[in-house]
Amino acid sequence: MESPQTPTAWYVFSDDLPDGEVIVPIKTPHGLCFAVRRGEMTQEMLDGLNQTAQFVLGVGLAHLHTEKPPDEDSDDGQAEDDEDDQAEAEDEDREE
Repeated sequence: MESPQTPTAWYVFSDDLPDGEVIVPIKTPHGLCFAVRRGEMTQEMLDGLNQTAQFVLGVGLAHLHTEKPPDEDSDDGQAEDDEDDQAEAEDEDREE
C-alpha cells in the first residue's frame, strides 16, 4: 500500500503500552499514530482529538515532517546564533 501524499495523525486505544505510559507516539508509513492506554481517555475525547488532528493537518495549521530529524548532538546552527546574540548584547552594554 502506498503512503498518502500528506502524512496524517490519529489516536487509537491500545492495551499494549509499556508500563507507566499513558500515550505513545508511533511513526508509521502513513503518518503519526498516538496509542492511548484504554481507560485514560473517553471515547468522546479520542474522537475529538482525531477530528482536530484531521482539521489542523488538513488546513495546513500544522505539518508532519517525514524526513529524519537532526541528531541530538547537532546544533543545526543554533550555537552560532546564540554566539551572535551574546555578542550583540555585549556591544549594547559597552554603548551604555
